[in-house]
Amino acid sequence: MSSHLLTVIMICSLVSFLLRAVPILTLANRNFPPLVQNWLSFIPSTIIAAIIASEVSHHLQNRTDALTMVSATIISFIVCFISRSLFLTVIAGMGIYLAAWYFL
Repeated sequence: MSSHLLTVIMICSLVSFLLRAVPILTLANRNFPPLVQNWLSFIPSTIIAAIIASEVSHHLQNRTDALTMVSATIISFIVCFISRSLFLTVIAGMGIYLAAWYFL
């Protein structure tokens, strides 16, 4: 591997790390008003929902079991917004998908 390529990889890695670490380090110990805290609490579930929607829309183009996938997606969205838990969202989505696939 050439030294130029290694330098580019290291610079890209540093920039990527700083883009993630600086906001976390600067905002970690700050107290926000309740309205902002409430608003920020929806960000994780929104990110999960966006990831799920992106994957489902990509895979629905080539699938014959669209009803199974859509039903699991809808249940996953509901669980995601109620629980705000990645673990429960994944378990619910997989469980509904397997149950719908088995029974439909």
